[in-house]
Amino acid sequence: MTSPKPLIYAELLPNIRQISVLAALPTPSDATTRVSLSADRAVLTLVHNGATASLQLPGAIAPAYTPTQPHSTLAQLSWRIPLVASPSQPRAAPSLPAPWSAGALANTSSFFCRGCRGVILPSGRVTTWRDLPSENWAEMMEFWHCHKPDVPVGEKGEEEGGDNTMKGYGANTRMMAQKGVGKVDLTYFLLDSEDCSGLESGIKKAACQLNASVARSPIQMPQSDSSTPFQDGECTLSNREWVTLPSGFSGFSMGEYLGLDEEHNSYLPTSRPQPSAISSEPLFHKQTNPLQTSPSSLALSCASCAAQIGASTPAGYQLYKWSLSLTALLTTSTSSPTTQLAPTSPPLPHFLLPQLQAQSSALGVSKFIIRPPPPPADAEGQSNTDAEVGVYVWLFAPSLTVSFSSLSSLSSNSPPSTPLHDSPPPALPASKLLFRPAPPRDEATAILDAPNSAVEEVRLPASVVRAFTTLLQESNARLPEGARAFAGGWDVGILEVWDGGEGGV
Repeated sequence: MTSPKPLIYAELLPNIRQISVLAALPTPSDATTRVSLSADRAVLTLVHNGATASLQLPGAIAPAYTPTQPHSTLAQLSWRIPLVASPSQPRAAPSLPAPWSAGALANTSSFFCRGCRGVILPSGRVTTWRDLPSENWAEMMEFWHCHKPDVPVGEKGEEEGGDNTMKGYGANTRMMAQKGVGKVDLTYFLLDSEDCSGLESGIKKAACQLNASVARSPIQMPQSDSSTPFQDGECTLSNREWVTLPSGFSGFSMGEYLGLDEEHNSYLPTSRPQPSAISSEPLFHKQTNPLQTSPSSLALSCASCAAQIGASTPAGYQLYKWSLSLTALLTTSTSSPTTQLAPTSPPLPHFLLPQLQAQSSALGVSKFIIRPPPPPADAEGQSNTDAEVGVYVWLFAPSLTVSFSSLSSLSSNSPPSTPLHDSPPPALPASKLLFRPAPPRDEATAILDAPNSAVEEVRLPASVVRAFTTLLQESNARLPEGARAFAGGWDVGILEVWDGGEGGV
């Protein structure tokens, strides 16, 4: 029977010019336990009871260093290895890139549902891609406007009035989708509904449920297009279609039936004009990301597999990057116009960790409660399990370089590494997060609303919160036992981040 291999983890500590190495042995160390360095001093090898584990060191070490041999009867081993001497350089604040920025996309880019490969954004629908500004840009612009030097009264123009919505910025403004233009955030795309395909919105599903429940009631409202009569069980609903209503109909609107505000939802049938560029609806409601923050947002699902793709909001369609796969047409002269690259599907942390780091830098916080948005007040049968889903995260070190002796990848969405001539896996860019279950909803709300709270809220779909929590737990299990916990009841998670290479594009 083969002996279990030792588990080794290394972390680069540039501030103190060292590499921290931790190892866990399946049994206490004995005379068979030995540690050594490769000839090029780049690989550390640990042998115990006939089993060997190797680790690629995440930095160049001092040429005179020799590792100390472990003492006997120890199951947890550690080393501090000095780095090679080099001139000190000022370190810039870490900034994590996210895949699929506007500069990496083209009018040939198309997106598919990650679950079933159904087309969500056909090639050519979006001709221009633009990066969205920071989520706090409106507040910063309004702060600047309020504190800029006073202009004499006689020299003020109309734009100097007090209405921030007329200036085009302010805390009560938001970006709106434009046809043919893809607006890119760290975690989502903001697109016009007409540019997308293969999606079902919550209003369509609700209309189907309403029609199915009263399909043969005495009262029916005709469609605006009388040439296509409404069929029992039909699930197509455009901006001007009507649905079958119950016999006790007393004049409520579709928005009232769905618990939505018709005035603030551009996808409900209405004759009110909708803003074309900027909306005055408040964007921020204490939580730090705009996903699913509007009370009038509706879930967008794949029409083929029902996977949640994004949300339909008054600003447009927000499509979650982690729900999509990218396929870009080849543009080289030697390739056929119909040849396509394989879709790339970066894992969830490649999008979510840059979002957390950006919010940490902008707001001066490092702790987040990640949970789903609260269910609507009239949502009967809402899953109590979904309501209590959540994880409390401390972004302890956004940018690290780490190494593992295990050949399994950090993300369950990534393919497992394949050994090449028995060489250990390379060092990886990563973030260190401390995590624990989120407190109950009422207690979490009290923490967030405290006057001196240093905790922010991030709202994500329950399925995404569960997936992120699972990734944290899996990464914790890959660490040596002595590195899995932190003081104060926190568990330690190490998640790989995107390094800006082609793999994420």
